[in-house]
Amino acid sequence: AAIVPRTTVKLAWITPKWPLPADDGAKQATASLVRGVCALGAEIDLFALTVSPAAHRVDDAREQLQVKAAHLIPRSATPSSGWRKVASLAWALNRSPLRPITITSYRTRLLAELIAAEGARTGRRYDAVVYDGLHGTAHALSGRHLVFPREWPLIVYRAHNRESLIWERRKALSQGLLLRAAWDIQADAVASVEDSLVASSKLVAPVSEADAGLFRLVAPPETTVVTVPIGLPFDSPQPFPSSSDAPFLFIGRLDWGPNREGLAWFLDKVWPVVSDARPNALIEIAGSGDASWLEAYRAQRGVRILGRVPDVTEVYARCKGAIIPLFYGGGTRVKAIEASRFARPCLSTAIGVEGLNLLPRHSYLRAETVQEWTDLLLYVEDRTLQSVGSAAFREL
Repeated sequence: AAIVPRTTVKLAWITPKWPLPADDGAKQATASLVRGVCALGAEIDLFALTVSPAAHRVDDAREQLQVKAAHLIPRSATPSSGWRKVASLAWALNRSPLRPITITSYRTRLLAELIAAEGARTGRRYDAVVYDGLHGTAHALSGRHLVFPREWPLIVYRAHNRESLIWERRKALSQGLLLRAAWDIQADAVASVEDSLVASSKLVAPVSEADAGLFRLVAPPETTVVTVPIGLPFDSPQPFPSSSDAPFLFIGRLDWGPNREGLAWFLDKVWPVVSDARPNALIEIAGSGDASWLEAYRAQRGVRILGRVPDVTEVYARCKGAIIPLFYGGGTRVKAIEASRFARPCLSTAIGVEGLNLLPRHSYLRAETVQEWTDLLLYVEDRTLQSVGSAAFREL
């Protein structure tokens, strides 16, 4: 049979942050997908927004992700935690209460200009623009909708979550009418941007079928919505630690709102009860992002703060379970996939393992309230932890 040559697909791939090192869930999801698409033969030019272009090397992306080219686009920094972040959000809400404040902070004119210039320089138009996450669309914001350049090729939206769902869940957990009203307005603003992007996209690729169902409700007939799960390598499970005093582990981006609020709740409400009853109990806390707020817990008994670790393999090897006290969020939890690939059980809220179809008491251990968390941590046996971790490895 004749072999028909096929033209290589050329993609402009937009990320709201530099994806290397892949040390948080969103970065891991981006890095694994970009590598996979490049391995299929696509030619990718990476366009990454960043607050610190000088801190990154574009050669790293070419070497580690196999992209054809990489470009760093500077954007304004926003406070990541503490009173400065609260003040910044309050100022933004007061100035433009109806606009999606977290998306607006990623706005830069340079992105669209650079993509157009790069296409002209190479003499070949991109076949598609891939938005890896919602925030990279900020350059096209017009009020609460997106208006893309007329010459733009077809658009693909890689949706890490239904972003407006995070705001809706945050509203449900808030106290006070004023704060709930603010979150409600923001949820509506973010939903408007999301729906505008879906309507403009040829393909929407969410990470979970639950999110795909939400996007199908608003997608026009000509838009394809298909689930593309987050892919991480599963080699062989890590041996379970032999010591009964092995620590539990929390790992994740430490300045992301849902992580920070869930972990603070756990350290305030749950861990003091556990450490009083079991003085040898230990939790290790690792992850990227601004962890300065954790200094208040450094002296707490049984708490070991590691911060950013160069290789997660070592911390998973010595732990006996991953703690995921998450009460709002969206998409799929990369931290739960990561724990499962090391055959470590997730001790988690239902939202903490959302999108993975893990089963409570079989492939994860569920706890929601203070009492459920303390009972679980005080009375669960190591053989149960090992069995649940093995089941999670097999299922995922």
